[in-house]
Amino acid sequence: MPPKLQKSHPSDRSGEHDITMPPELWSLVFNYLSVGDLCRCCQVCHLWHDLIASLDNTRWKQLYRSYPEWRHPNWPIAAQVEPKSWRGALKEHYQANRIWCEYSKDLDQAQCLYLFRKRRDRKIIHVGSNCEFRNLKDALNNASAFDRIYLHPGTYDEQFMMLSKLPLELVGCGKLGEVVLSASIELQAETARLCNLVIKAPWFTSTIIQSTLGHVQIDNCQFEDGNIEIHSPATCHIRFSKFKHAPIELDSLNISLIENCEFTQSNNSAAVNVWGFPSNDYGWVYRQLLETIQTSLSQYSPDHLKYKSGVSLLPNHISDIGPESRTSGVPESSVSRNSDSNSVVELLNDDHGEYVLYDTDTSEISTDSEESDVEQDSLPDPSVHRLSYLAGQRFTQTKNQELPFQVNVQSQESKQSDKEVRNHGKIKELMEKLRGCVIRNCKIYKCQGGGIMISCHGDVRLYRNDIHECGYGIRCIQFSRVAVWWNLIHHCRTSGIFMRLFSYGVIAGNDIYANGEAGLDIRKQADPIIQNNHIHHGKRSGIVVLGGGKGTICDNDIYVNKEAGIYILYKGCPIVSHNRISNGKAAGIAVNEHGKGTITDNMVTNNQWGGIDIRNGGNPIIKDNWICNGASDGVVIGQGALGRMENNVIHGNFGHGVWIMSTSKPLIHGNQISNNNDAGIAFVAYRENAGHHGNMEAAGNHGNEVEVSEEEEELDKIPSVKVATVEYNSIYHNAGNGICIKGSDLIKIEANAIHGNCGTGLVVDQQPTATVINNSITCNAGSGVAITENSSIDLHGNGIYDNSKHGVVTRGSGRVVCNDIIGNQMAGIQLGRGTTKGFQVLKNRVYSVNDYSISLLSFSHGVVEDNILFSGNYTHQYLHSNSQCVARNNQVIQCEHANYSDTTGDEISSSDTSLDESKKPLPVSHLSPWKLENPPPRPHVTSPKTLPTAPSKHVTTSTRVRNPKSGTSQQGRDRKSVV
Repeated sequence: MPPKLQKSHPSDRSGEHDITMPPELWSLVFNYLSVGDLCRCCQVCHLWHDLIASLDNTRWKQLYRSYPEWRHPNWPIAAQVEPKSWRGALKEHYQANRIWCEYSKDLDQAQCLYLFRKRRDRKIIHVGSNCEFRNLKDALNNASAFDRIYLHPGTYDEQFMMLSKLPLELVGCGKLGEVVLSASIELQAETARLCNLVIKAPWFTSTIIQSTLGHVQIDNCQFEDGNIEIHSPATCHIRFSKFKHAPIELDSLNISLIENCEFTQSNNSAAVNVWGFPSNDYGWVYRQLLETIQTSLSQYSPDHLKYKSGVSLLPNHISDIGPESRTSGVPESSVSRNSDSNSVVELLNDDHGEYVLYDTDTSEISTDSEESDVEQDSLPDPSVHRLSYLAGQRFTQTKNQELPFQVNVQSQESKQSDKEVRNHGKIKELMEKLRGCVIRNCKIYKCQGGGIMISCHGDVRLYRNDIHECGYGIRCIQFSRVAVWWNLIHHCRTSGIFMRLFSYGVIAGNDIYANGEAGLDIRKQADPIIQNNHIHHGKRSGIVVLGGGKGTICDNDIYVNKEAGIYILYKGCPIVSHNRISNGKAAGIAVNEHGKGTITDNMVTNNQWGGIDIRNGGNPIIKDNWICNGASDGVVIGQGALGRMENNVIHGNFGHGVWIMSTSKPLIHGNQISNNNDAGIAFVAYRENAGHHGNMEAAGNHGNEVEVSEEEEELDKIPSVKVATVEYNSIYHNAGNGICIKGSDLIKIEANAIHGNCGTGLVVDQQPTATVINNSITCNAGSGVAITENSSIDLHGNGIYDNSKHGVVTRGSGRVVCNDIIGNQMAGIQLGRGTTKGFQVLKNRVYSVNDYSISLLSFSHGVVEDNILFSGNYTHQYLHSNSQCVARNNQVIQCEHANYSDTTGDEISSSDTSLDESKKPLPVSHLSPWKLENPPPRPHVTSPKTLPTAPSKHVTTSTRVRNPKSGTSQQGRDRKSVV
């Protein structure tokens, strides 16, 4: 039904006339109305309101473009992109153009009457060759308050200092560039407006505009070859203007707004300089500007920082890096510990697997194959002992399974959009405190002096700016505060954002890329919140924290940087959490030169050097991270490094899981180290394959800019542990050895699960004693423990089960005490050539499946005493005629028909060859039943000493160990040591 408009006619008050017209005709009529008429028609009825609103891309766009002094609403960053609403852009322009003349609203009654009369009598003064005034100086001498002075097209070379103490409006006629004014303007009035002018500094000064009182509004102007200075208590509102060789200086302003401006070729100083603590002088314009700022910036709240993996928070922007490079920083499948489907479990599951290293009771990790495994595990298996141990997740794999290189797991971060933004309270509190200058939608480029400089307690908020090809992007120093939201900062000669000297703020949602040095440089006690940024393709590091710098670095995508994704050195101490650091050309995170910090819950993947690299006194806390798929080692701990590594997943790296050099004293606690292409953990005494790990000392010489007291230096020299300690880790399914020790320091290996590695479980090849206590060393493709010649070990309280070669093979010194060495395919303990006289084998329980329990080869030395030997298919002990070992007081559990006594009480020397007489397998049917009890199967492990309870990401682990033969084991009884 066509719309109706009911209207009472003055000549016929008793009746009503219906005027009916189709909407299309009403729209045609509205296309001929002015702005004022359209606004009045909007108030007639809902139908007209909707019809007029529908003319956004036609009549409203035409009306907006009818103003020659108005630029495109998205100029200068995205002038090719249509605005959301032409009507809204026109309204915003109209309201902004009236702010400067709102001064009279706050005056008292007498002043209001005076100014009301003056404004009703305001004149329009024309200046030009054919006008009443030929030059600006004469026009100013005849102007009154709030007069409008029109400058007609032409060049006005005034060459004088224009001093204005009356409110006025100076407007250029025609298009921008047709009116050129050469003058220096000093504003001391309560308000003034400049519009559509090109203004250059005169020959005698470099100052174009200087304001020390009141408010100045600048619309659609161009400034060249001079400075704009605004000093407190003055304020400014600068819109749609261009600055060429014309930096802006803002001194102690409590509020100001610079929007949609272009700055270029500022070579001697930054394009925008802000300094001074915002004053408490709230003039008449404060409320007006504050309302404008709050309306336009309502979208920049912490709630808009909710992250979507791989997607920039900057709308309508395509980086010039290219789409392939932008997405290359985010792995094809992100990584997660607790995935609901398609996790690491599926890669490691094998229906033919014989050994279950991890057994879980959690419901978060569940697949069909796992459910069947749980059903099988619920039945008692008489052929295995079950040792409850530490773990991280459930993994099932045969010990000979081919090792996958790539990890393919899903990210918890995909659920981040449904959660509360991290640091929400801190960000909101900081944003409420910030005052000062607001810069938004500006383009700053080719400024060799720098983009934006904030110093001396200055406050600045930056939104949606494009800063590129500058000496630096943003520099914030000397107790300044800054909010940097949704900006593009790229291709700067040095750092994108530089913070130092106790500055702080929020840096969120930005795209920071392709800068000549670090994307962000934090030093000298600066403490910003860096969150939800894309930091990539930098020519050096992504983020550098040094010289006592701090900061909270959270939820960022940091990828494809030439040096470390995050580089911490020279007392830097940030909090680094929930970041995705990938595809870097060097280390993912590097901690060097006494750097510190807390590094938690990050995904460090696909980096060329170590996922995390710690050297030269670096002492970070590294917890709950994924360090996966690196082209080198997972974690590199160089000379003199300290630090704590807890509850990390180190998986699928091309080199070692953890590579540790001598003189370092790390604590490695509760980690999962698996499926790496070399050893799980390697200790080395010298730099092997230096190129393989990169040279972090040469890869980022940022200079030491912090003075450290002698007391602080002494405190930093105190390590968290006295010796390098590896404890409560799960080290499994690595392509090399589980742990390889070739260093030159004392080392402690305690309470680890070393399982299913393709090499030896533990290799010791160093003279300083390696203390190995309470470990579970099972199902490795080589021997359980191997000690090379001239090496030393203290092997105590370990469970060494079901390895493919020897349980323990040694040619060195030390002792093997109170271990369970059961079910290994070759000799349980083998003492070879080079074993020292002081070597002790005491109080162990030893059984071998297909070989002797203890094998004493030629030219071996040592004491074998008080052990319990289970004789199986072979005799319990083999003693070579040239062996110098002493065996005594060893108890033998043997076959029923054997002639040996239950204990060998007499000392056995090399001349006694009675033990060599029988090498034939003993009949299985005559084996005596036996079981491991009093004490139960080792290792005996309690809760970790460094944590109050077991780690939250660790679940119960059961290691299956095969008994000698079916029917001779404990029927269904489990021996458990809970960690």
